Amino acid sequence: MDEYAERLIPGAHIINIFIGKNAAIVVTLLFINSLLTGTVVVTNLSSA
Repeated sequence: MDEYAERLIPGAHIINIFIGKNAAIVVTLLFINSLLTGTVVVTNLSSA
């Protein structure tokens, strides 16, 4: 299951090798946060 989860996120395996699992989790959360922010901006622009 861990291998499957790593393959879902681009570059997670490489990040895990170079900076460790905790940093990989932080980078992944920041990536997801940026995607959500982009979605919210589009939603706010269309509702105004």
